[in-house]
Amino acid sequence: DKKLGIKHKEDMANVWKYGVPGDYNFDPLNLYNMLGDTADGRKAMRELEIGHGRWAMGGITAFAAWEALTGHAIVENSMFFHPNAVLPALAIAYLGFGFFYEVKNSD
Repeated sequence: DKKLGIKHKEDMANVWKYGVPGDYNFDPLNLYNMLGDTADGRKAMRELEIGHGRWAMGGITAFAAWEALTGHAIVENSMFFHPNAVLPALAIAYLGFGFFYEVKNSD
């Protein structure tokens, strides 16, 4: 077994005797231990990953639904896929606002 797989098996010993699916020992940024190198921290990261995966699936489903409703590819309706002046203008406006106005927390 791999290093992360051993940790998974220790964490999940009471839950599933075969370990955890998807253990390929790939964590180059050591994000798995970001919330602590304990069983609770690793469980929290697994749950975060499941939540983010569900949001990603919802997002791609919305893209597919948009394409089905409009009959056009999602990239046709987005300023990020076609060069135009809107995106640079938004970036300049964002930077200009931060330059001229100071935003303070009112709490």
